[in-house]
Amino acid sequence: MRYVYALMDSNGKVVYVGETKSTRWRLYDHTRRKTGKFYGRTDIRLHVLSAHVTRSESYWAQCHLQKVFGLKSEDEMSREHLAKGRKILQKKRGTL
Repeated sequence: MRYVYALMDSNGKVVYVGETKSTRWRLYDHTRRKTGKFYGRTDIRLHVLSAHVTRSESYWAQCHLQKVFGLKSEDEMSREHLAKGRKILQKKRGTL
């Protein structure tokens, strides 16, 4: 089972939407690991928004909910990274 979750601050504002197999470990990654986006914050709570059988289903549900909450979706970010990569390659080849 895969879960789409929201991280909310103490004011109830959604600050992140993601997907995972283990909500317990994912919250730990976000708040307790030094590389976590919300490292050291104690006001962050994880709320499960939906459950899915496949990773593909959870990914697209995550992308949809990111847009609903006004966040940049994983799909948009991956497209931007691909575009940046193409620009870097073109610059190296001297075609820009």
